[in-house]
Amino acid sequence: MSGARGAVPTPQGLVRVDAAPDRVRIEPPVPVEALHPDGSLTHHPSGSSTVALSTTALSAIAPQKG
Repeated sequence: MSGARGAVPTPQGLVRVDAAPDRVRIEPPVPVEALHPDGSLTHHPSGSSTVALSTTALSAIAPQKG
């Protein structure tokens, strides 16, 4: 598989995700945190962010608290 994309409606608006083997682009309407397989957490503002990936994929994306 070379990639995937999709969108999910949430109470805050539509969250779009576009994944490729080397990166994931996130387009959330609110700030989000991305949890990586190694346990690290990165913070991303609302709008569009790109997360570079190593050899493993992103494990979860969740809205930031507070």
